[in-house]
Amino acid sequence: EVLLMDDYAAPGGHSLGRLADAGLSEARDDLVRRLSEPSPGGRPLDLALGTTAQGFYGPDRLMIGRESRGGTGGGLKVVSAGAFVFATGAQDLIPLFENNDLPGIMGSRAVRLFLERDGLVPGRNAVVYGSGPELAEAVALLRVWGVKVDAVADTSSTASASGLPEGVRALAGARLVAAEGRAWIDRAVFDTGGRGLATLPCDLLCIAVPGQPSFELAQQAGFGFELGRRGDRDDLKVMVPIADILDEGEEPPRLLVGEASGRTEWREKIEHAAAAGASAARAAQQGKTAAS
Repeated sequence: EVLLMDDYAAPGGHSLGRLADAGLSEARDDLVRRLSEPSPGGRPLDLALGTTAQGFYGPDRLMIGRESRGGTGGGLKVVSAGAFVFATGAQDLIPLFENNDLPGIMGSRAVRLFLERDGLVPGRNAVVYGSGPELAEAVALLRVWGVKVDAVADTSSTASASGLPEGVRALAGARLVAAEGRAWIDRAVFDTGGRGLATLPCDLLCIAVPGQPSFELAQQAGFGFELGRRGDRDDLKVMVPIADILDEGEEPPRLLVGEASGRTEWREKIEHAAAAGASAARAAQQGKTAAS
């Protein structure tokens, strides 16, 4: 028996909408359809949408809160399980820089939710700052929605303009130092190393870097975390898990998957999560249920 909880109205989290890999999009959509259908073979799957994990209480209790729909079904409940899988993802990481709380500065996860979930376009002219796959995916997503990407500032000093759309300004080895504006961001200021400062006009500054693994619930469940860094930048340090599985004696095993485990590459996340799910299933067969 599996209880799958998701705080959104549909399963999928930050994977919703377009993915750079069309095959992954098709596999995700097929999985969502199968999750929504009755489970075959008499093995029930309880899909609890609009449900938030409020706290973990060892060794085997999870307090959950369900949204009320039509005045019914809300409130707090406590569930127990033979295994727990935490697929809580990651939070947007906004580095420290002057005026980093100006409206119009958003992480790529927030931008994805605004666009793909809500159909809201948060800006017309964007500057995207980041590195790696997150940077490329954010640029592609914004352009699909008709947002003009004026510049891409890559934290890597070895980045090149190859692969960028024509007319997009590229900054390699850039460090974001300030945002300017009053009620909304007007400009982003970058230190380009020996080339001085570059001031780029924009009404959307998208921060596209690997996120901060969501550690609050996992920490309650006994996972340890340490300060690490993403790449070679001190301003992109995050708390990363020391281990992604806890299996101690008589207590139900607890497992971290996806970005909660510190993994960022899609294929790696899927393979690791499949192995973790199989491990949780074996443990649950010896106990009562599995919760995710």
